[in-house]
Amino acid sequence: MFGEQKKNKEIARFIQGILFLRKLILTYSFFFLISYVSGQTIKEFKEIWVKESREYLLNNQNPLPYLQSGFHHFSRFQDETFAEVLKSNWDRFPVIPSTRVSKTRKFESPPQFIFDETNYHNPQFLPCYSSDQKEEESQEFSANLPRIRKPEYTTSNPQKLSIKFYGNIIPITYDRLLNLPVNQQLSNELVSDFWNKFMIGNSQHLISQLMICKDRLGLNEWGYFLLVKYCSNALYPKDDSGSTLLTWSLMIRSGYDVKIGYNQLGSSILYRTASKIFGVPKVNINQSEYYIDQPISTFPITTYTPVHSGATGAIHLNFNQSLNFQGEVLTKKFQFLWDKKMYEFNLKYNPEVIEFLEEYPQTDPFICFNAPFTFLSKESLLKQMKPVLAGMKREESAAFLQQFVQKSFSYCPFNDLYGYDRFMFPEELLFKDQSNDKGKSLLYAWMITNLLNQKAALVEYPGFYSVAISLGQVLDGDNYLVNGKSYTIADPTFNNAPLGLVMKDFYPLKPLVSLLKSTSEETIDQEKIWKLALAFGAQRSGSGKDYLKDESGNSYITGFLNERTVNQSGPVPIPFIAKFNENNSLAWMLKFNADS
Repeated sequence: MFGEQKKNKEIARFIQGILFLRKLILTYSFFFLISYVSGQTIKEFKEIWVKESREYLLNNQNPLPYLQSGFHHFSRFQDETFAEVLKSNWDRFPVIPSTRVSKTRKFESPPQFIFDETNYHNPQFLPCYSSDQKEEESQEFSANLPRIRKPEYTTSNPQKLSIKFYGNIIPITYDRLLNLPVNQQLSNELVSDFWNKFMIGNSQHLISQLMICKDRLGLNEWGYFLLVKYCSNALYPKDDSGSTLLTWSLMIRSGYDVKIGYNQLGSSILYRTASKIFGVPKVNINQSEYYIDQPISTFPITTYTPVHSGATGAIHLNFNQSLNFQGEVLTKKFQFLWDKKMYEFNLKYNPEVIEFLEEYPQTDPFICFNAPFTFLSKESLLKQMKPVLAGMKREESAAFLQQFVQKSFSYCPFNDLYGYDRFMFPEELLFKDQSNDKGKSLLYAWMITNLLNQKAALVEYPGFYSVAISLGQVLDGDNYLVNGKSYTIADPTFNNAPLGLVMKDFYPLKPLVSLLKSTSEETIDQEKIWKLALAFGAQRSGSGKDYLKDESGNSYITGFLNERTVNQSGPVPIPFIAKFNENNSLAWMLKFNADS
């Protein structure tokens, strides 16, 4: 009873938040009347609204004209101040070489377990260091979580273009003032001149389209950065300087702390991230690290020092929702022999998603582990593997998955294949043919947590990764004690090895055991509900909290719908809250607009 009351209170607070958002929506109409020149967050909007419009409200005056001029002045002041910064404050910064992912230990032949009765022994606990799963290093405000979308007027002479982005065709319209030829090497003066021209153009109309596309495709902030680059390259197909300048300007307008730098080799975006990236050189500016997007790092980089006051967000690399790409659907067949029985799995995937993941920056393994599978891949995996595992005991099912990963993907050190090492996303490896210990460990740990709902940990030796699992009991063989719980070694790279055996090469070593957080079943339910909602035209307003499930199995979501109103010539974003019952059927929807 107490739990039900608590959940009802949570739902009530959720709805109260939506009702408060409705009050903010009353000011949406002015967004369509003015030229928006600066990214605006809910936090900034609230501060300005509370601080400066209170007297208008207390005097029963309509705050709309004030807010129009106030926001225009506020954003214009930010841009003009930044324009002054670009006239000076330039300096040269030495390049800091990239940090590489630790190399995988090379074996003369792939690690192979050979049966020996002496391998088996009673449970024992080996020494280890331990840590919890790392979060993104920066807790700074994320530029897009969430954002008030403020579309500008539609330009009187819009230009049309289609962008191809990982198999998705994206039609956009843009102001021709955003496509002025550059075609020359960058200089301080050229950058300053481009920004002054950019301020005049209708950039937010384009950004609004890209943000909507970001939500529809399930992109995270890194994906949005790529989308902006694809768009800029399409607008400047044979003009590298123009493309770089437009990318820089659009990212600043979107609220991100990026800079533009140049040297004898060309120009590049310099960007900050909330997590470490391997294999990319950087520069240090005012004690902040900026990664260099293009390969121009042989010489020092010339760039400006201060930042735009409206663009302070670092790019976050974590994923808050699964990718939702269009395109061809392929099937990969797995045949796996277990206990003298042949199992066959036919798993579906989108090759464009795999390409996106393969080209992702080299970052820490926890971001790879936590990236949600796409709905297509996860649904086919769960439907085919869950029934097989359901008929097994936990220890047998863990061993089944261990052998599946050992035998379904051949072993290859990535530094031999690519010239560098990297961690692979579990979904990425599932639809490839080979991996090193890093990729196999992440995939197996993901399967333990998502298919068996058991706990897993990464076990890091010098030059080698493995996995330890906790099945609620101490198993025979080699175990580690972490936070009072037993974790049994389960190596997915040591071919044919059973649960509970550490490779002899690593027995004398004391590994780092890092616990991994389990993916909640709520994430699966959320993806199903949002897939239904997107089908009837709903859109997500950001990647913040927009889903809640009660104890009765009902789900609640909030987002917006683009609808035409009497007073507006174009579609207006109308916020809504909707309830889906336990069978995922729409129970009701409540929409908010300025007339309600």
